[in-house]
Amino acid sequence: MNRIKQFILPVCFLSLSAIITVLGFSYLGYIQLPGMSVFEGIIGSADVTKSNDELISELVALHSSPLKKTDVSDDMRGIWVDAADYVFADDASDEEIKSAIYSDFNYYRNFIPDTVFINFPTSTVFAGSNKFDVIKYTLFCAELIGCDRILVADEELLNGKKGNIDSSEIDNLLNSYQFNGVLFSCEELFGKEDYYNYFLSLKRYIELHHPSIPLGIEVNTDTKALFADEYTIKVFEEIKPDFIYVDCAFTVNDAEFPFALVAMWWNSFAAHYNVPIYCEHRTDLIFTSEKWNDSKEISEQMKILYGCPAFDGSCFYDIVSIKNKKVLARDLSIFLNDVSGELQDSMSVNTLQIADNSVIFTGFNDENYEVFCNDTLVSSVDGSFSVSYPFTSFENEFDFRCAGARYKYLIKNNISLFSSFYPSSDIALEKNKTITVYSISPVGAKVFAVVNGMYYELAAGGVSVSEPVPDGYSVFSGVISFDGVRISDGRLTLLCLYGDVYSTVECGNISGGSFFSETSSESDGVLLTEASPYNDNGLGQSLMCVTNNDNTEIISDVKEYDTYHPYRSQLLRGTLDYVDKISVSDEGYLVYELRSGNNIYGVDATLINNAYTMPLNEIELISFDSSSDRTDFIFDMKWLSPVTVTPEKQDYKKGYLDFSFNIEKFDADYFDISFSYCGSLDIPSALTFNENSVFSSYELFTAEDNVFIMRLYLRSTGKFHGFDIAETEDGNVKLSFKNKKSASLEGKTVMLDPGHGGLSMVGTALRDNSVSEATVTLVLADNVRKYLESRGAKVIMTRDRDTSLSLYERTVMCENANPDIFVSIHCDGSEAAYESGTHTFYFTPFSHFLASSIHSSLVNAYSDRIYVEADENYERIDRKIKYYPFYVTRVNNCPSVLVETGFMTNFVEGNVLANPVNQDILSKAIADGIENYFNNAY
Repeated sequence: MNRIKQFILPVCFLSLSAIITVLGFSYLGYIQLPGMSVFEGIIGSADVTKSNDELISELVALHSSPLKKTDVSDDMRGIWVDAADYVFADDASDEEIKSAIYSDFNYYRNFIPDTVFINFPTSTVFAGSNKFDVIKYTLFCAELIGCDRILVADEELLNGKKGNIDSSEIDNLLNSYQFNGVLFSCEELFGKEDYYNYFLSLKRYIELHHPSIPLGIEVNTDTKALFADEYTIKVFEEIKPDFIYVDCAFTVNDAEFPFALVAMWWNSFAAHYNVPIYCEHRTDLIFTSEKWNDSKEISEQMKILYGCPAFDGSCFYDIVSIKNKKVLARDLSIFLNDVSGELQDSMSVNTLQIADNSVIFTGFNDENYEVFCNDTLVSSVDGSFSVSYPFTSFENEFDFRCAGARYKYLIKNNISLFSSFYPSSDIALEKNKTITVYSISPVGAKVFAVVNGMYYELAAGGVSVSEPVPDGYSVFSGVISFDGVRISDGRLTLLCLYGDVYSTVECGNISGGSFFSETSSESDGVLLTEASPYNDNGLGQSLMCVTNNDNTEIISDVKEYDTYHPYRSQLLRGTLDYVDKISVSDEGYLVYELRSGNNIYGVDATLINNAYTMPLNEIELISFDSSSDRTDFIFDMKWLSPVTVTPEKQDYKKGYLDFSFNIEKFDADYFDISFSYCGSLDIPSALTFNENSVFSSYELFTAEDNVFIMRLYLRSTGKFHGFDIAETEDGNVKLSFKNKKSASLEGKTVMLDPGHGGLSMVGTALRDNSVSEATVTLVLADNVRKYLESRGAKVIMTRDRDTSLSLYERTVMCENANPDIFVSIHCDGSEAAYESGTHTFYFTPFSHFLASSIHSSLVNAYSDRIYVEADENYERIDRKIKYYPFYVTRVNNCPSVLVETGFMTNFVEGNVLANPVNQDILSKAIADGIENYFNNAY
């Protein structure tokens, strides 16, 4: 959750950043000063009276300006995908093709792209035995990660002849697929007359057949012509493309033509013609020569472009070169993700309050920068703002920007589920005892008319109304008959259910009719009797929320930081709770502070405005079974209120990074199952734990604020192996605790997780890029697997080859497989080459012993078999075991740890980790630590 707070441009660039807007070259009619070269004209024009800080401020302001717009894309970050990336066997299955393309785009996310340049001749459209449509799926994946799709029109696609293009293939692609633009890219024609003729033909074709699609042109730098050749200039003088894509094959440290100089020239060129310009960064050239031998070359180029206001973005050519160069990928990903947080301190949104049908934001901002919400200026006084916005739809997005800071909030508002409705006042029944009712509500909703406890569902469509129907909404209508048992009066209410939220509106009193009672057999109404926030429970109304995820994590209430913590277990999907306060964390995330004492991120739940206050829950233990390898409790609940499991009498302390959840050892005496908003908890009197291997007894008591607690005492202090909370098919809540097993490795299930892998690139590597972390962790894990299996364990690998796997997918595998332990194996890295040593991380307290056992074994392996006391790394071997909320350690169903085996970026230790002999030593040490855990943990 860390981010870079500010971004400082290199001093070497500052001397080139302030340039004159008029450059001397004869082709465009610019004036070149007598006796002055282009270099002298640029460098000599710098304003030497400005300080470095002033220049930095100017450049950041230019780059961050929210007012800058183009017809194509602002601040574009593109990636180039070539057909050569996808070569499939003739018998490749559809799933194999999909998997390869999807994995690639999952990898592309690391570079935060918003545009994909797709170079696909029509000969590569279909692949595999079933002729799978590769382009269609590629475009789908691009759209899935939020990217515009630019079709690259090259020589093969255009098949140009005598200055006239063959439009058949490009016509087929544009008509068959959803592209957002076209790039004319004919490298072989640079500097030739056909370059102009082909582009003119393509321009005329696009304007005639696809006038809404922007057409750009790729240009090359001609140093002899300084820097555009005559045909490039002719294109811009006579045709004017919609955007420029410049291929600049110069490095930052080029002696004669440094990248800064070339970039500044094209910046002025684009400004002269008022055309957006994008820069191609030649990632394919990295590590190909001495001049291109710096993995940070691309990030240095992007820094320079921040001082070129005409440049609207970058494109990495091509993506396959980044995939094959791990150090480049790592450095570029770190740079891009850090820069995305640049200038975050320029603004903070501190509080959010929902009132009626609007939301109020308050916050602070740097007085030097203006605040915008949804591209509208926000009034700020003395560096603070308070602004109110009405809810205009069901889903309301508020996008705050100030310089480099950006916070987005998506708030679902159930009040707007009714755009309009009828009737809206008291109703006198018609002669035939009917009422016509309609509602304009979101498509996909369910709408009911409610009279005296009876629910009549309205049908979507089928009726015309005089008022406009907004996009995304539909008319729901019905004719309700009340010809039956007379009741003196009634009241009509409309109820709309949409996903996890609802809204009700009062239409009015009904008079002059007779109504069915709730027990009438002739009624078509549906009687809703369960306790629900959608039913009037006679207790008033409240602001509530319902959790969206199967495992909704609870946030720490420690004020120094906001992150997940191990005090309480995760909440089930569909859990209802009251929202006492909505706030914004220091990191800019929406937080719901719940009455139960559980804080959660807003993204994990949906608000229910004006929910009907729920009655206290009545909970009953209806099943208890400890005859198998688990102890199962099944509870019947009237509604899903918060249920958490917490280890108690556990000592915590501050430690690594000042986290408050470090422990010396797992020493809890018991676990508390807490039921919030509970009026009664019924446990059978015959419940005993005489034969249970985990718990010895239980106790029931109530806490403040209607919390009932079932306390389960551990049979042995510190002996605990994980639990699950799930909802059964019939809506009950099931808690399952792992029972004691034999004290040996034999028959145990171990899940091993080789860190990173495949297209996941946020790993580390040796400093010479010869060996990646993903490769080492796979070898280590596979060696551990062999050792464990030879000793009788069952081993499950999250990956057994160099494939991409997200953190979410790894934890889901752990939850589904329910192993006895989960061990994630990694290698460390640091910009400081002297850093070395091994450390192991845990999250849940009952994972501490596993971390300690593996860590001790690794430290001994380093000190006894790898290093000697004379080695400079010897004193730094033991970096201790530590608490940290790594994603893969945040599971409850088994002890889970993450092992950092050593630093690949340390010259000596990196070679240790890459050496097969040492890899075997470390693998055996991990296996020995795991076996020691099982021999002593039960």
